[in-house]
Amino acid sequence: MKAGHGAEVAASTASTASAAAAAADGDVGAVGIRTVALAGKDGCGKTALASALLALAASKRNAKGVDGGAPEEAAHGMTLYNHVYCAQVDDHRVNLIDTCGHIDRLPLLATALAVSTASVFVTTPTVGVDGACKRVWERVADAGVPAVAFVNCFRLSESAVEAGGHPAGRFAAALHSIEASLGQLPVVLFAPTFDPDTGAFVGLIDVLAGALCRDACRFLSAPAADGERADGLEPLPPSAVAEAAAYREHAVEALADVDDAVMGAYLDGGVDGVSAAALATALRTAVASRSVLPVIAGSAAEGIGVRALDDLLRDCTPAFGDGAGWPAHEGGGAAEAGDDEDGGDDAYAAEQVYTSGADALAQAAWRRAGGPVSHVAPDATAPVAGIVYGLSLHAYSGRLTEVLVVSGTLTKHAKLVLNTAAGGGGAATGGGAGGGGRVSPARLLRRRPGGALEEVASAGPGELVCLEKIDGAAYGDTLTCAERSALQLRPLPRPYGRCTFTLPVGDDARADDKLLRALGRVAEEDPSLRLSRNEETGELLLSGTGLLHLGIVRERLAAEAKIDLPLATPHVAYHETLTGRPVRAPGRLVKQSGGSGQYAVVEVEVTPLPRGAGFVWADTTKGGIVTKSFSAAAGRGAAEALKAGPLGGFPLTDVSVSLIDGKMHSVDSSENAFFHATASAVRAAASAAADKGHAALLEPIMHLAVTVDEAHMGRISKDLATRRGRLSGFRPASEDLGLVVVEASVPLAELLTYSKTLDALTSGTGSFTMAVERYEEVTSHAAAAVLGTRRGGAAVDAKAAGGKGGGGKRKR
Repeated sequence: MKAGHGAEVAASTASTASAAAAAADGDVGAVGIRTVALAGKDGCGKTALASALLALAASKRNAKGVDGGAPEEAAHGMTLYNHVYCAQVDDHRVNLIDTCGHIDRLPLLATALAVSTASVFVTTPTVGVDGACKRVWERVADAGVPAVAFVNCFRLSESAVEAGGHPAGRFAAALHSIEASLGQLPVVLFAPTFDPDTGAFVGLIDVLAGALCRDACRFLSAPAADGERADGLEPLPPSAVAEAAAYREHAVEALADVDDAVMGAYLDGGVDGVSAAALATALRTAVASRSVLPVIAGSAAEGIGVRALDDLLRDCTPAFGDGAGWPAHEGGGAAEAGDDEDGGDDAYAAEQVYTSGADALAQAAWRRAGGPVSHVAPDATAPVAGIVYGLSLHAYSGRLTEVLVVSGTLTKHAKLVLNTAAGGGGAATGGGAGGGGRVSPARLLRRRPGGALEEVASAGPGELVCLEKIDGAAYGDTLTCAERSALQLRPLPRPYGRCTFTLPVGDDARADDKLLRALGRVAEEDPSLRLSRNEETGELLLSGTGLLHLGIVRERLAAEAKIDLPLATPHVAYHETLTGRPVRAPGRLVKQSGGSGQYAVVEVEVTPLPRGAGFVWADTTKGGIVTKSFSAAAGRGAAEALKAGPLGGFPLTDVSVSLIDGKMHSVDSSENAFFHATASAVRAAASAAADKGHAALLEPIMHLAVTVDEAHMGRISKDLATRRGRLSGFRPASEDLGLVVVEASVPLAELLTYSKTLDALTSGTGSFTMAVERYEEVTSHAAAAVLGTRRGGAAVDAKAAGGKGGGGKRKR
């Protein structure tokens, strides 16, 4: 997670003041630590709410708000990175995470939610719950953390009757939108009330207390000793009595469904027979089980309702120590490649350019990397265990490893073991599970309000800290102690890249080296940025979560390294295959004139196989005319020859190569000779088949899953039809949210710029995943166009290109 670029280290290594402050905060423990993710679409006021919550901090050193953010955030006017702030508010510690709201950055929201104990869903009455809000809530619901809603009314004090209607109507519409669009049952705890004539803001209705608050309101305010209400609460004005009664009745009925005590009191004495204390107890149960969505109205910019929200988070959401612990197992080392039912690491390596299923593959790799799953309890006296949730580069502290402490008490200079995440390995490379070596943090730093870093002496369960000098750490890695050196904590959600471009490098070695070094530094901080190489096309590929993401990377490189990031559309990894009857061809390598000779004579038969069969090698010779070692070398030669097919030099696949005859020399034969003789024979056979029109070009067909609002289904289906797509069905992504997944099989060549098109079709609210499904023959005319481009624009005979339809007749 990225801190503001202007953040300063607030204390030196031996700062006595910092150590004292850390000690003062260190007594809270896991029971009193909450990590709260502020979630919402861009422009809803998350950053203002974070600043208002931080302003509640009791001590002067906590009184600052959020940091200024990165330059690119100021330029775009939105939060582009997760920002973490640790503060002490009254008697509890809270870690606030100001998250990203743009759909291209939602994978970072998933990371923030994974380390959070609760979330605040921020929305506004002016817009209500639109498509972008639905996609944010989808992440919150998937994370399974308790949630509350804050309806940010912006400038409440300036409310008035406008052309758009009475402000009370806008808040009622926001509540209806939450229930109708999110499928949640809203329980209003604090609601704004307005003058019925002028529309001026009067105050907030404290629904459970049945009173009016004009200033800083608190959740569950108690009556003062003299009979008057504390914390500035007043009797309700006559215009708000009916409104407050309706909100309370709805709250009682909703909570009665989850609490027997409330139900009994309600049946005995009606709404008035249920006490505020009983409702508060039921509310804690309902929030923990996510049965209701508590709603607090307010204005983040003016601080209205913020104190009540902080009290609600403290009283009704769980602390880190309340959970069962973090799932983990005692890993057994790296998993064998290809032994997973979902494709395993082989599938991950092969499809990393196109797929967004890296998270599922990482989870599968973690499951098979060790034994039975247990839970690491949040016990401060247990052995240390933590998980890396982010990396950042600081101007003064250098590379910082951001860690959630899961158990134990972490101190500086502690001797730790770094275990690489299964199926992970960082933003730029893949890897398997395994030990990453011994590490020891030089300092423990905590992010304070204002973006400053403050040194702390220790950190217990639930704390988010930055560690100095942890070399080799990557997103999702486990930090543990020597007693549990094989421990693997369950991986965090792995951000994926759905938007891929080619980096055109190779013309200037010095410029390329500068570019790759700069990209490597950015990728260290950003696990959603992936740099990889397509082995078939030879291209260097840069993948991000969307066009906005890659645009941000381009801006950072321009500002920080004075580098213009060149991006181009990637090439499609076509394949070739043979059709028709088997083809035989001889191969010879005979050099016996002086010195060590070379002698190998072979004859091979190349036979087409069904789609997806790959390459099969067979030695059908008899009588030992070719030894096993020479036969194995011949097989390697055949595989080498298939790397470049006869049509356009694309890999040749779905064929079997059989060695049907051969000759050896007692002295001059060698594995190298049989390697090259067989490669020559296979190339000759493939060329002969192509000359007869028995070769075809294959293109990758992707399984595409597009998640959109129901309203966009029609236009998505029509667009996919224009891309040679074949719809395979629709399924609900979330019935409550009205989101559907459109599934189709589409050629990759038609999807190279799909991110931009999808954004235009769905107003930026759609997302998609895709993975290689199979390879299919390209029509002869399309093949001729591809091969013409491949050969520099030269005309290509359609018959030679093979393919389906429009070509010459093929003998069978």
